Amino acid sequence: MKRHVLGQLEDIEDGTIQARDVGGRNVVIARHGDRIFALRDVCPHQGAKLSNGVMSCSRKNARVGEHHVNMDQPVIRCPWHNWEYDLDHGTCLTHPTPLAVAAYRAFVEDGQIIVET
Repeated sequence: MKRHVLGQLEDIEDGTIQARDVGGRNVVIARHGDRIFALRDVCPHQGAKLSNGVMSCSRKNARVGEHHVNMDQPVIRCPWHNWEYDLDHGTCLTHPTPLAVAAYRAFVEDGQIIVET
């Protein structure tokens, strides 16, 4: 795997996403607290740029009219059809589908954002 240094953690505001070129790949970088995530910047559903979407927390319906929110599991929501993808693994959370976004290992080391491709 190749390591890419993308700058300092403080370069990305908490709770935001950014489009980046990482070794020739279009990647969306997301920051949630002190954690960094990296996904391919394309929704596999119909090709929207996920970097034009929003980062949120995961939601799960238990019963009709009842919702559970998990603030510790951030997701990225596609701007076109609101499909949500888990930032850890790229798994689609809103539809029973095998579609997933490629996820890259991302972490902070000595204050620097590192992504491995």
